[in-house]
Amino acid sequence: MKKLIIVSLVVLMAVLPAACTTPAAPQAAPTTIKIGVNIGNVPWEFNEGSQLTGFEIDMLNEICKRMNAKPEYVNVPFSGIFAGLLSSKWDIAASSIFIKKERAAQMDFADPYYDSDISLMVRKDSTMKVFEDMKGKTFGADTGTVNDAWLKDNVSKYGPYQIKGYDRPTDAFLDLEAGRLDGVVGDAPTTLYYAKDKPTLDVRFMMGSAFKQAVAFRKGDALRDKYNTVQNDLKKDGTLAKIYKKWFGKDPAPDSSTVKVYTTPYVPQQ
Repeated sequence: MKKLIIVSLVVLMAVLPAACTTPAAPQAAPTTIKIGVNIGNVPWEFNEGSQLTGFEIDMLNEICKRMNAKPEYVNVPFSGIFAGLLSSKWDIAASSIFIKKERAAQMDFADPYYDSDISLMVRKDSTMKVFEDMKGKTFGADTGTVNDAWLKDNVSKYGPYQIKGYDRPTDAFLDLEAGRLDGVVGDAPTTLYYAKDKPTLDVRFMMGSAFKQAVAFRKGDALRDKYNTVQNDLKKDGTLAKIYKKWFGKDPAPDSSTVKVYTTPYVPQQ
C-alpha cells in the first residue's frame, strides 16, 4: 500500500508543473497592408509568368513578414498612385517613387532605400548624340512621373518635340523597339535593366538628376515609423543589400541609401 502511495505521489509531482504552466499566447493573426504598385515597372514590380516579382516586391514582402503583416498589392497606373494613397484606397504607395519637395509636402516618406537618376533610352541606330538632337522627335514617358515632367520642362530648351504618355514604362519601351518612338525618358535602373539583354536598345544619356527613392504614406500615419524601423533592420543585417545584388548583379555602394541608416529624416532639395 505504501508503495502504491509513493508511486502515485511521484506521478502527481511530475504532472503538476505541466498543469500549472501558462500556455503560450497564440501569435496574433497577420494584419493586411494594402500597397499600391505600378505593375510592369521593371525591375521594381512586374509579372514573371504568373508570379509578381521585383526589387520592391522582395523588399516589401520581407518587411511585411517581419511586421507580421500580409501584403495585398493593388495594381494602379503611376498617375493615380498618390491620389489613391491620399484617399485611403491603399496604405502604402511604392513604385520607384522619387522623394520630391512637392510630394513631401503632401505625404510622409520612409527613409530612402535607393539612389537614382533619370535617363534617355534610344535604339542603337539612333543618330541622337546630344540633347539638342531631340528636336522634332517623339518621346515617351510614364505619365505623372519626374520623367514625364523632365520632357515637359525641357521642351522649350531642346524641342519642340512630341511627348506621349504611358501608364507603364514597359509599354513605352515596346513602342520604342517597334519604332513608334524615338526615345523614352525613364528611371535609370529601369532602363538599364530593360536594355541589358536588348541588342537594339541603348541608354544614351543620363540627365544628372539625383533623386532618392522611398515608399510613401499618408501624412501622420503611424505605419510609416513602424515600417521604417523594420526597413532599418534590413539595412543593418544586410538583407536589403542582398536584394540589391540579386537584381543589379553587384553590391550597393557603401554610402548609398540601400545600406545607410538615416539618423535624421531625409529632406529633398528639389
